[in-house]
Amino acid sequence: MKEKHKNLIAGIIVALILCTTFFITNNKTLALPSLTKTFPMTQEKIVTKIIDGDTIILDGGETIRFMGIDTDEKSHKCYAEAKNQLEKLLLGKKIVIEPHAKDTYGRTLAYIFSDGININTKMVKDGLAVSRMGEEKMPYDLEIKNAENEAKTKKTGCKWDDNIIPNVCEAINYFGMEKTLQGKVVDVYTSKSGTVFINFEEKYPSSCFTSVIFKKNAQNMKDIINQLNDKNIYVSGMVQEYRGKPEIIINNKKQISFL
Repeated sequence: MKEKHKNLIAGIIVALILCTTFFITNNKTLALPSLTKTFPMTQEKIVTKIIDGDTIILDGGETIRFMGIDTDEKSHKCYAEAKNQLEKLLLGKKIVIEPHAKDTYGRTLAYIFSDGININTKMVKDGLAVSRMGEEKMPYDLEIKNAENEAKTKKTGCKWDDNIIPNVCEAINYFGMEKTLQGKVVDVYTSKSGTVFINFEEKYPSSCFTSVIFKKNAQNMKDIINQLNDKNIYVSGMVQEYRGKPEIIINNKKQISFL
């Protein structure tokens, strides 16, 4: 009898151990995928390059495409302003990324945070981007959509303010017209003949727009020319076409002013 009792007790203990192990193992297996899906892992990275208003490159070379928003491509209205805004906000800084997927180009689709601010939402709220949602609902869809509605209502930023001066990259739309444009000077070059070429947004030959100051006028504008590099300016004059690209000839100081 005693032997039977010992065997019975031993059997119960073994059964309890097996049941406990099964319970714990199954709970772990079920819980982890749910947590991973609900709370994507965030990462801290340094931004090393700004491609445009919704695409950046991180240290290590990873390309990040902002999720839920869309900004203008080069030569469109708000391209330069959106890119410049991201440079001010993120370039060289440590950010937090919340990745969710990869696109067809292999870029990581993510939400970007800097100093606790959702930059995806901020770009839309500042009127520099529009919302662009997929079929699948994502965590910040409503927040971004509300920001867009607010920007539209208040006519905020390049996207919604009708009175904003066009960027120089839009100059192709104004051939033969007197126009005031705005943009960032990235390269100032003086040729052997003394002609000054002011390239905007990208260095030559990738620049979308150039202002030209001939030698006879450049002599009287040295003080301004020396200040132009890396500055955001307004430039006014007749938009002309030269070898398929737009330019404005600068004849006097009044055609240039600093933002």
